[in-house]
Amino acid sequence: MATVKFAPNDWKFSNQVMTMNAEKQRSVSNDVRQASHVLRNETDAKTKWEQQSTDKALKLRMGDVTAWRDKVELTLSRTDAEIGALGELKERAQLAYEEDLVPLNMVGQCQELRERRVSIDLVRDFVEAELNKEREVIEAIRVRLFEKVGEALNQESSLQDSRNQLQMDLMDKCQALEIDSDTLQLKEKTDTLTLKEHYTLQREGVTVDSWNSYSSYNTLKAEEEMKSSAALRDSIRHTIKQTTLDMDTQLQVLFIV
Repeated sequence: MATVKFAPNDWKFSNQVMTMNAEKQRSVSNDVRQASHVLRNETDAKTKWEQQSTDKALKLRMGDVTAWRDKVELTLSRTDAEIGALGELKERAQLAYEEDLVPLNMVGQCQELRERRVSIDLVRDFVEAELNKEREVIEAIRVRLFEKVGEALNQESSLQDSRNQLQMDLMDKCQALEIDSDTLQLKEKTDTLTLKEHYTLQREGVTVDSWNSYSSYNTLKAEEEMKSSAALRDSIRHTIKQTTLDMDTQLQVLFIV
C-alpha cells in the first residue's frame, strides 16, 4: 500500500491550525487561571469579612452571657446568705420552743401539787388563776413559735428551689461561655480544624427573648423569695422578743403572788 504524501502547503496549513488551537487553549487556560485567582481572592475576602462579622456577633453574645452569669452568680450568693440567715433564726425559734417546755412543766407540777390539797385547803384562789394564766401564756407562746418554725421550713424550701434553678442556670451560662470562647479561637489556619463529614445540627432551641426571660424569671423569683424570707425573719425576731416579754411579765406577776 502506498504512503500518502502531502504537499508543502498542506504541511504548512496543518502546522498553522495546530498553532492556532494551541494558542486558543492557552488563552482559555489563562482565562480560567485568572478567573480562579479572582474567585480565590473574592472567597478569601468574603471569608475574612464573614469571620470578622461572626467574631463580632460572638463577642457581643459572650458579653450578654457574661452579664447574666455575673447577675445569676450574685443572686445565687445572696440566696445562700439568706438561707443561712433564715436557718439561724429558725434554730433560735426552735430552741425557744424547746426551752419553753421547762416552765410549762414547772407550772404543771405546781398545779398538780396544789390539786393534792384536801378539804377546806382546796381553794380556787388568785394563785391558781395566775398559774392557769401562765400555762395559757406559755402554751400560746409555743403555738406561735411552732408556727414560725413551720413558716421558716416552708420558706427554706422555696429558697432552696430558687437556689437550685439559679445553680443550673449558672452552670449553663459557664458552659456556654466556655464553648463560645473555644469557638472564638478557631481560625481558618487552626491546626486542630478537621472536616466533619457526619454531624448533627440542633434543630430545637430557644429564642433570645426566651433565653433572657428564663434567667430574668430565675433571678426575680429568687429576689421575691429573699424578700419574703427577710420579712419572715423580722417576724420571727419580733415573735421571739414578744414571747420573751410575755413570759417575763407573767413570771413577775407570779413572783408578786
